[in-house]
Amino acid sequence: MTPERLAAGLIFPESPRWHGGRLWLSDLISRQVLTITAEGEVTVRAQFDDNPSGLGFLPGGDALVVLMRTRRVMRIADADISVHADLSGIPGRRLNDMHTDAQGVCYLDNLQGSSRDESDHRQDSLLCIDQAGHVSLAAAGLTRPNGIAGTADGRGLIVAETSARRLTRFRVSDDGSLTGREVFADVSPAHPDGICLDAEGNVWLGSPYTSEFLRVREDGTVLDRIQVPGEWAVACALGGPDGHTLYLVTARTTREALQTRGESAGFVSVVSVDVPAATRNGIASPQTGKSGL
Repeated sequence: MTPERLAAGLIFPESPRWHGGRLWLSDLISRQVLTITAEGEVTVRAQFDDNPSGLGFLPGGDALVVLMRTRRVMRIADADISVHADLSGIPGRRLNDMHTDAQGVCYLDNLQGSSRDESDHRQDSLLCIDQAGHVSLAAAGLTRPNGIAGTADGRGLIVAETSARRLTRFRVSDDGSLTGREVFADVSPAHPDGICLDAEGNVWLGSPYTSEFLRVREDGTVLDRIQVPGEWAVACALGGPDGHTLYLVTARTTREALQTRGESAGFVSVVSVDVPAATRNGIASPQTGKSGL
């Protein structure tokens, strides 16, 4: 599979989502939420004073986006932007990725450490924002949680633990709580970042430091591999009119350039795949991925 460029001129794109006939994503460095059409036309949907991260969508269609350092989730309703949830009073250093389910319940990463010190990330967690806006602890003791994806039936949640080099699975209870934590797949030497699920229950993941996107099944077997030499494989999403388009979000940068100077060149590429996006009652499930590197 050879990817084709869909869009360039971005800085550090993250968190791709297929929604409403177009690709949504965050650009961390430009602090924008963008959409991209199938023809590659880029539109700025929102501009912030903080780094946007994980994206999701409420049942009515409004977009949600995580602001990493001010620790808020913002609601984008056309030109109207408002605070959906304020998590600034909850202990933690920054927020990261987010998954929003069909009922509008959000699960998001709560990181304790800085992006430069991996040892600080042994007690990261997942937070839950319910339909009423109440925030609770969903899972503790994760190691740098990153991309999050929900299964098509809404009963499972898969989280990429970047530093642990694994995908972790939870069962979602009727009240939204997470139970039954287990390893879905050990993906070492990859560092899983943004992820999405296909209709067979396999996971596509981006691995920035090995410059590749992998499709893995539950036992960790690599079913497909797409290499992007010289670029970070940041995140991916399945979408398109029939769900068979894999959107690949990449960046040409280094840790030092990104973290100290904000220097990066970002791209979105596409490739056609045989197995489409996971569906929920015939509707493509939200997919998510975000780096926070």
